[in-house]
Amino acid sequence: MEKVVTLCNIKQKEVINQRNGIKLGFIYDIEIQAKCGQITMLIIKAPSRFLGLFGNNYEYIIEYDAIICIGEDVIIVDVDCEKCLRKCNDKFNFHILDDN
Repeated sequence: MEKVVTLCNIKQKEVINQRNGIKLGFIYDIEIQAKCGQITMLIIKAPSRFLGLFGNNYEYIIEYDAIICIGEDVIIVDVDCEKCLRKCNDKFNFHILDDN
């Protein structure tokens, strides 16, 4: 029987990059395919630039296929951090993809 993971539970897991062992942070947002309800991306706020004093305008976008393992406390991913970093551009806490 497959283990069910809730959004509340998954947001409490730290995301770690398998390539270099860097802790990327905690899930801030997700992107969902509207037709089937499948998660397509995890969105993680990138750390602040200077001692956490200045706002953070960047986030990591992790494709679902990059997830290696969802464990009890962590999510292991395999990504190129520079390629998955993007500037934040919306204020909502979820994304819904519509194929129409």
